[in-house]
Amino acid sequence: MNALVLDLDLPVSLDDLERRPWNREATHQLFDGLEFRVLRDRLLEALPNEDEVVPEGGFDLEAARLEPGELAGWLAEHAAGDRTGVDIIGHWGSGTGDITALSLAAADGAAAYVRGGRARR
Repeated sequence: MNALVLDLDLPVSLDDLERRPWNREATHQLFDGLEFRVLRDRLLEALPNEDEVVPEGGFDLEAARLEPGELAGWLAEHAAGDRTGVDIIGHWGSGTGDITALSLAAADGAAAYVRGGRARR
């Protein structure tokens, strides 16, 4: 059996233990030097930077189903210079695969869906 020490004075208060933003660059440098790839992935998953946290509550998108030849125009109009979410439905392996569909969501609230075809090297 193990008995816990119950009367140890610690030089910190509860306020000192509050979660604070962390220095991401210093952490990356340290983990690179120690070759902690898996630990880094776990840390990034568990403790994202505050500026990376997406507020809960969802968002509205204005969706369009694009026909062949319309994707380049949609990208030029909605995805220029900002982040765009991409989701691919299909499978890939050994340099070949099938893309059944491609979904896009742009920062301006526009979304698009494109039916796919066969992809090759």
